[in-house]
Amino acid sequence: MHDKFYDVAGKILFYAFFLQGTIFLVFEVGKKSSMVWSFVSFIFCWGFKIALEKKDIYDRTFLWFLINIGFWLGLLGEMFFYYHLTYYDKSLHIFVGMLLAEVLFQYYNKHLKVKKEAIFFSVLGLLAIWEIYEYFIFAYFAYPTMGVFIDRIEIMSPLADTMTDLIGGSIGAILFLIFREEKKQFKKVEKKVKTKLAYYKIKKV
Repeated sequence: MHDKFYDVAGKILFYAFFLQGTIFLVFEVGKKSSMVWSFVSFIFCWGFKIALEKKDIYDRTFLWFLINIGFWLGLLGEMFFYYHLTYYDKSLHIFVGMLLAEVLFQYYNKHLKVKKEAIFFSVLGLLAIWEIYEYFIFAYFAYPTMGVFIDRIEIMSPLADTMTDLIGGSIGAILFLIFREEKKQFKKVEKKVKTKLAYYKIKKV
C-alpha cells in the first residue's frame, strides 16, 4: 500500500517539474532561473530513478519520492524563499544531508558492508561537489549561487555560505546515522523481548 502511494506521488511530482518548466517557457512567467531549475530537476530525478533501478536498491520507490521532494523544495526556494527567508537554504541542506545518507545507506547495505564513516564522508564528498558547481556558476556566469541575499542585500559572504552549507549537510548525515543506530538498537531489544515472550509461552504450556 505504501509503495503504491510513494510510486504515484513520486510520478506526480516528477512530471510536475516538466509541466512547470513548460508553463514558465511558453507563457514567459516567473524567473528564467526557475524555468531552468524545473527542467534540471526533471532531468536529475529521471537520472536518479534510472540509477536506483539499475543498482536494485531496496525501498527505491520511497527514496525516489524523497528525491523528488528534495528537488521541489529547491525549486520552491528558487521561486519564493531563498531571497526572503534567511535560513530556508540552510534547513534544506540539513534535509539533503539526511536524504543522501539514506540513499548511500541503502546502496552500501545492498552491495557492501555498511560503515558509518563511509556514509558520512561520502555525503561530505557529494556536498563538496555541489559547492564546487555553485562556485563555477557564481564565478563564470555571475549568478548568485554563493552568499545569502535578502531583498538584494548580502547578509552572508560566499565563504560563510559555503561553509555553513557543508556544516548543515554534515549535521543532516549525522542525525540520520544517529537515528539509524537508535532504530537498530530498538530492533535488537524488540527481538530479545519477542524471544523471551515465546520462551515463557512455551514453558507455560
